[in-house]
Amino acid sequence: MSGDSMVPTLKNGQFILVNPDPPSISEGDIVICQHPHQDLEMVKRVVIIEEGRFFVQGDNTERSNDSRQFGWLTRVHIGGVVVSLL
Repeated sequence: MSGDSMVPTLKNGQFILVNPDPPSISEGDIVICQHPHQDLEMVKRVVIIEEGRFFVQGDNTERSNDSRQFGWLTRVHIGGVVVSLL
């Protein structure tokens, strides 16, 4: 992981283990997701799920580019759920 958007939960350079095919995604899960307008993979927390859409946000809101800027994501944007911090 690179960047400060998930501090203090995750630190810049910290490794994570991801389940690419989770049975479900819940509010509070940390996910790998694709930015909807850029070729950029991100790590964010799911804060709201509504009608099959996901509102994701970094834990460090002052340093995070997230759904507050680019809007809701769909399941196709979610690459997996973080299952372990290494």
